[in-house]
Amino acid sequence: GRELSLPFLHSIRFATHAPSPEPVEGKSFSKSIHQSIAMHIITALPTKTKTGTPVTLAEGKEQCNIEADETTFDNKITLNITIAIDKAEADTNSDILETTNELIFDVERGFQCYTIPQAPLLSFTKLQKLEADGTTWTDVAATAYKTEKAFSTFDIELLESIDTTRLKATYKTGYAAADIPKVLKGAILIKTADLFDSERQGYNQNVAANRAYESFINEHIRVYY
Repeated sequence: GRELSLPFLHSIRFATHAPSPEPVEGKSFSKSIHQSIAMHIITALPTKTKTGTPVTLAEGKEQCNIEADETTFDNKITLNITIAIDKAEADTNSDILETTNELIFDVERGFQCYTIPQAPLLSFTKLQKLEADGTTWTDVAATAYKTEKAFSTFDIELLESIDTTRLKATYKTGYAAADIPKVLKGAILIKTADLFDSERQGYNQNVAANRAYESFINEHIRVYY
């Protein structure tokens, strides 16, 4: 797999509070009226390890109209497949390859929900807390938190107080190789051929631009603000 070590950034913190109603004599207000909805949007970037590929060399050669027994361009096509995958992941703001993530983020009082702007969430492996010695990580009981995924993000909600200053989440994003959406695989194949022969594809100004790639990835683009 490929391991990418990315810089650690601070999290964005915000809380929204329900407006306090005017007091009414003889009435008490439920606790929920005064409760705040508190969350972190985590901007720390995880360490990622990617595995698998949605496109084989044989498929790349077929897309480029290269005979199976012709090996002259194997290295070039293999490189182009890698570039096409990286490009598709960048253009969709998401992981396509099955990706193992380790994300470390700070914990502060009053914030119990952590929103991770990454997608698609494939599985959540474990949550760990940093012990007082500053080096030891201990698993947090699965009953102490829950996860919920959306199209562009997923949340980790703490269900009970955890005595620590930092948490580490281990989870997978992207798709298992057999489950990658066909339109994303098609987009990678198109981009692979596009890179192989720019004269007949979309980079030559004398040739009509190939918009199939953009059309294929469109429904999988995540937007972060």
